[in-house]
Order: sequence, then structure tokens, then C-alpha cells
Amino acid sequence: MCLHQCSAAFTYNMIMNAPYDGPSRHPCRHTLTHAGAQSIMSVLRGSSSLPDGQVTAETVEQLEVRQFQTLAEERSNLRWYKRPSPWWVLIAIAASALSAAIWEISVMQIWTQVVCEYRGSTGGESPLSRLLEDNGEQLPCAADPEIIVAVTKLDIIYTLFRGVLGCLTTGWWTSLSDRIGRTRVLTIGVLGFLYVDLNAFIVAKAHNHLPGGYWWFVFGGLVEGLTGGIFTINATIYAYVADTVEPHRHAQVFSVFYGVLLAGFFTFRPIVSNIILGSAGGPLSGLCIAMVINSLYALLVWFALPESLTRAQRDHSRRLYQERVEEGNREAIHSPVLHWFKRIPCFSNPLSVLWTKRGDRSLLFMALSYGSLVLFVASTSYKFEYSSAVVRWTSEQIGYWMSTVEYTRAGFLVVLLPLLIKLFKPASQLPVTSDATETTPLRQGQKTPSSLYESIAFDLTVIRVSIIIEFLSMIAIPFTSNTLLFVAFAILGTFGSGHTPASQSVSFALYTQSGGTESGRLFGALAALQIFNYDLLAPALLSLTLVTTIPTAPTVIFFVASALVALSFIFTLYIHLPKSVQNA
Repeated sequence: MCLHQCSAAFTYNMIMNAPYDGPSRHPCRHTLTHAGAQSIMSVLRGSSSLPDGQVTAETVEQLEVRQFQTLAEERSNLRWYKRPSPWWVLIAIAASALSAAIWEISVMQIWTQVVCEYRGSTGGESPLSRLLEDNGEQLPCAADPEIIVAVTKLDIIYTLFRGVLGCLTTGWWTSLSDRIGRTRVLTIGVLGFLYVDLNAFIVAKAHNHLPGGYWWFVFGGLVEGLTGGIFTINATIYAYVADTVEPHRHAQVFSVFYGVLLAGFFTFRPIVSNIILGSAGGPLSGLCIAMVINSLYALLVWFALPESLTRAQRDHSRRLYQERVEEGNREAIHSPVLHWFKRIPCFSNPLSVLWTKRGDRSLLFMALSYGSLVLFVASTSYKFEYSSAVVRWTSEQIGYWMSTVEYTRAGFLVVLLPLLIKLFKPASQLPVTSDATETTPLRQGQKTPSSLYESIAFDLTVIRVSIIIEFLSMIAIPFTSNTLLFVAFAILGTFGSGHTPASQSVSFALYTQSGGTESGRLFGALAALQIFNYDLLAPALLSLTLVTTIPTAPTVIFFVASALVALSFIFTLYIHLPKSVQNA
């Protein structure tokens, strides 16, 4: 699964050019000098004259909101089909999730059929498949142990290519979206999807005429990894959303998008699977459906989706990128080994963005908390093995259980959580006072009626409450042998799913408050972390745990998952948000 651009597309363009004198006594409150404030305000008014004194992070907050309002007013004058909006990409994320689910269902069956045919064992006629069951019926080819091993190897190598290359390229692509625009990077990602679909179709039809046979499927994973795959697309979409949504509404909108993503991939998966398996064309028809969806998706991105970044924002990101390149060249002279290590994309691009230069490590701890939660989410698939081996459920029963859990999770994320956030989250608004006008920004010693910091604190509370719910549901499962309670605790855990969208929101807020302006880099870092933990680390850690413990202690996997959740909560305790100024 998990992750963009300052929803206040703000001092976004010039704040990084403001002189910075280092952190103040409070490690989370940064102070801009008079010269820095002069540079910031010049973005809004062309020129300004500010009295002497310090402008705190609260000034930045007010200018962020004001600049976002300015951009929103400019966009409101555009025709509806030229106006950037999160609803455009809501369609895109639903399409990408649905096509990914259809592709995954179809391709596993296609792989099995192609391996059978390539090895001369169509229709269950391989030597091992000629063994008869007790009832005298012939075993299908898919049940042949030799075929199972071959398909498993193909799946492992495909996933390895996709995961490793995705980890290396995702941050680069999302950072590139800051400089060339979101829609162009989305176009490249969709082209990668279309190649993967086309490659699978060609190999399924002509594998006997290709050197290497069914191993040509691996080229799909290679191209998907090089173009970033669904993780890059989702990270870029989150960046697009952050470009077009007010800062205090990020968690609310991210929740809807995450719920739609899960609904497309998991909730409708059993329905789609039944349709594909029952169709006359079999899995190839499912692959064709995925190609049609991705083609429509491509047309949407190419011809309809408005770009969310202005030319000035893209130019500013290019300048920052050039500054980093020049800094790296200077560093290479003094520390060539360190410079070479930082050039490795998986480490320097984008994970270095999590290590801010201003002494505050809150963003790093937020990323570590998010990474622990990704590992926990990855453990969900291993619970199916537990339900099969211990609860003794059939595959049909597991399917019903999975559908119930995912329907509940999607409903909570799309409907209930956004409603709760809307009702209880403090609204962020500009103060209307004579002391905080456009020509005289809010200064140290003044208090805002409802600040962005309160909004961030609310999102952090959502994360912690969600983690507690996940922990309680997970730690209770090993102590129950009742099937009904097992289902109930699993459903309870779905109400802790709010940690993912809230983590995205808090990470973005911490990044912008520390002076960051290239949100594509941030969400790329979170996406790279998600790929590494979900596709690479989780299979190694959790599979080993399950294999070694399920014969004697099958509940250990739940204790490991609980430990990951607890670790995530501990990391959140080290997150220090900038505090609102108090009255003098």
C-alpha cells in the first residue's frame, strides 16, 4: 500500500530563499529574520516594508492560508474542465486500484496456464498430474507441485524486480513531478501500466515463440518498477490532492481517497473475481478489461486532467533541484564516498527529505511510525493463513470474512471518518484583526483564534487513537477461540484505519512547517518506504515468522503485529508539533 504539494501553494515558491538563522530555543519553532520576512511578503505583494522584528512560524501559517485563498480565487475564474480539483484524481485512483485488482486476479491464472502449456502439460497432462486421487479423477495442472513451484518462482522474481526498482525510482519520479508537473508523471505511470498489460497479453498468446518462454512476464515487473508502478501513481495523486485542498482538510480528503483505493482493490475483488472466472474468455478477458480501464485512465490524464502546479511553482522546484545538485558537487570534493552513497536513489532520493537540517526530527519519527504501520498492514495477508490453519475456514469462508472486513474498512474511511473529522476538527481560518492585515502580518505575541497547529494536533490525535484501536483488536485475537469473537475483533480493527490518511496529513504539515516546498519529494519518500516495507521487508520478516511458528505457536504472528503497532505508537510520542504563540 501508502502517500504531496503544499495545499497552500504558498511561500511555496520563495520561502526557501528566505535567510534562516537557525532554530530558536524551542526546537520546533523556527524564526525568520526581518530580511526573510521581507522576501516572503514580496511574493504576495511584489514589494513590502516590514517593521523590524521577528516573524514566527505563525506568520508563515497565515501567509500559507492567504496564498492558498488567492490561488483558489484565481482557479475559480477558470472553466470547470480547466480547474484543478481532487475529484479529477478520485476517478483516477479508483481506476488504478480496480485495474490493479483485475490484473492480479487474471495474471496469476494466466501464469499457471502458460507454465502448464510451456512445459507440455496442458489440461493436467504433465507426468506428475497423471497421479490419480482416491476418487479416480485426474488432478488439474494447477495442483501439480512442479507447476506450483515454477509459478511461485516467477511471482517472487517479478515482485523482486518491481519492489527493488520501485524503491529506487519512486522518489525520483515524484520529485520530478515537482519540476515538470503532476500530469506528466502520471502519464508515464499509466504508460507503464499499459505496457505491463500488453506484455502479459503477448506472452500469454506467443510464449512458445519467445526465447525464454514464460520468463518474458518478468519484463512487465521490470518496466513497472522503472516507471514506479501504482505506488508512484498514488504518491503523485496525493501530491495533486495537496495542491488543491486547504491544509486543514488534508486528513479528511486523504481518508476518502484511501478508502476508495481499498474499495477498488479489495472490496470489489471477490465480485470481479467471480465475473472473470465465470466469463467465457477466462483470465484473458480480465486482462483485456484491465487494459480498457488503463486506456480510459490514460485518456483522462492526457486530455482532461488539469495541471495542479503553476509555472512559477515548477520553476522554483527546478531552482531548488539545481541548488541540491551544486551542493552535491561541492560535497563530492570533500567526501566522495558519502556523496556516492547519497547518489543511490533509494537512500538519497527521496529518503533524505525526512532528515531536516533544522534540528527537529519529528518528520523522521512520523515516517518511522508510518513505516511500522505499513509492516502491520502487510501482516493482514498472513492472517489468512492463520484462519485457514487454526480456525479451519475454507477458502470460501475466508473470502466472506475478507469481504466483510474490507467493506467495513472502506465504509469507515469514505464516510464515517471524514464526517467525524468535519464535525470535531478545529477549522483553520485567518484572523480578522487590525493587527494582522496583509501589510502587517501576525507577529510574535499575538494569538490566532484557530490555528493550523491545532489542526495538526487533531490529526496526530487521530493517529494515536487509531493505533490504540488497532493494538487492542490485534492483541485480543490470540486469546479467543470463539469464531464470532475472532470476526468481531477483526472488524474492530477496521476502525483504526484512520492512521494512514492522518499520517499523510501530519507528515505533509511537518514538512511544510520545516520550510519544505517540494511535496512530491515528501510523498515519494513515504511511497518508497511503503514499497520497501510492504514488498521487500514484510515477506522476509513475516513469512519467516509464520513458517517457523504456525506448527507450534500459530498466534505468534498476532503478537508480532501488535508489537509493530506498539512501536508505531512509541514513535509518535517523539513528534513535537510547533506550538501556537501565546499571549504576551
